[in-house]
Amino acid sequence: MLYVTSYRAVPSGGSFSQFDENHLVALARQHGIKKTKDNDSVEKLFVAWLRRSEESVLGSVLVELAIVLAASQGRGAHVLRDAATVYDY
Repeated sequence: MLYVTSYRAVPSGGSFSQFDENHLVALARQHGIKKTKDNDSVEKLFVAWLRRSEESVLGSVLVELAIVLAASQGRGAHVLRDAATVYDY
């Protein structure tokens, strides 16, 4: 779950532990975030990118993360409803 502090989204606990690495890589790639070194963590790069992002981008990323989280839980028919529930929370 993300929470907003000073108009910046920060993952609670400082990690994206609820997300599969492949989902996070796909979402990062969609926003132009790429690993430059083999020892770079996509999670750390994504958090750093989020902290520099504009508020309008944060809103769309929040919706995308909610959809990815709902889809990763395996309930295909209810993905959008589950994502809306997470987003509304």
